[in-house]
Amino acid sequence: MTDLVVVSGDHAFVELAEVARVHVLAQPGKLSRRLRLAATSVTLLPDHRVAAAQALTERAGA
Repeated sequence: MTDLVVVSGDHAFVELAEVARVHVLAQPGKLSRRLRLAATSVTLLPDHRVAAAQALTERAGA
């Protein structure tokens, strides 16, 4: 069976799970329930806005 990596939370990719192992990378809050349930694995990506704000806060305190 084929493995596919999808960088999207769109439910349009659910049908791929019928023919391949689908590994999903998506932002929190942007992953459809249907895709989450159909995926072989799910990795939630960090929110870069939060990481950037934390880095700025750390630099200001240094």
